Amino acid sequence: MNTFRKIQSSLLAAIVVALSLSIVPTVTAAENYIDSAQVDKLPTPKKISKPDYPSSLKKKNPPPTITIRLEINKDGKVGSLTVVRFTDVDMVDPVYAAYETATFNPAIKDGQPVACRWETVITYAR
Repeated sequence: MNTFRKIQSSLLAAIVVALSLSIVPTVTAAENYIDSAQVDKLPTPKKISKPDYPSSLKKKNPPPTITIRLEINKDGKVGSLTVVRFTDVDMVDPVYAAYETATFNPAIKDGQPVACRWETVITYAR
């Protein structure tokens, strides 16, 4: 029964974290985000802080991953960030903190910078 409660508690914590993570968009309602599949050039990172991962992740095999969805404005700032899925809850806070303040070279379509919605998978690197 003790193992069951630990699993249940971990699952509940993971769900609460996943549901609570979302930055309030900083863009105006007039800005439309284009899906990354429709741009000529994807956004590229300019500045991303290195996530401060807990040491508990070092022991995980296979390495944990997290998928995030970013809405990147045409000026390269993160308009919103959503955690889509993760394999270890310990990755959520460090990745979220690193990417919410990241800056990018914006996506390009027809030679012009555009606001873009982009999903990326981050794998913990030992």
